[in-house]
Amino acid sequence: MTSCLISVAGNIDPHRWLPLAVRRLSKHMRIEKTSRFYITPALGRPEQPDYRNGVLRCLTDQQPRGLKFEILRPIEAELGRIRTEDPYSARTVDLDLLDWGGISLDEAGLRLPDPDVCQRPFLAAAVLDVAPEYKLPDGCLLRDRFTSHPGEVYPVDIILTRTIEEMLIYEH
Repeated sequence: MTSCLISVAGNIDPHRWLPLAVRRLSKHMRIEKTSRFYITPALGRPEQPDYRNGVLRCLTDQQPRGLKFEILRPIEAELGRIRTEDPYSARTVDLDLLDWGGISLDEAGLRLPDPDVCQRPFLAAAVLDVAPEYKLPDGCLLRDRFTSHPGEVYPVDIILTRTIEEMLIYEH
């Protein structure tokens, strides 16, 4: 089993869709820990509802490409995600593989670790919630890239966070 980090996000009825996504993921892997779910504005789309963004630390027996394209993408589709040309369109659920066993990988459609971990503070915050000692490919700790916890500027959706935490405890 390999440790991986998976982001779970959405801005269309996230209290409905994100717990369903986590439940479906739990059928394919062991979820060890969940981050807080941060409330963030839609990037470049002030007219859209706010996103909820969190990260799961999981154990999987899947290889990275299979995990992304045979598990994550089908779950998104089952839960109503419609991929369009617009990378910033609203969505029920967005599942991304952020890290798989600490490897570096750069293939068509799959980069590990996901560069957004360093570029989006809300994502870094969620990663640090589940992996406080997370190391970047250059050997530096992610937390050292910030003067304080990057999540301090984002409100936390306490209800969604508790719902997912309790669901994972109850179902496992």
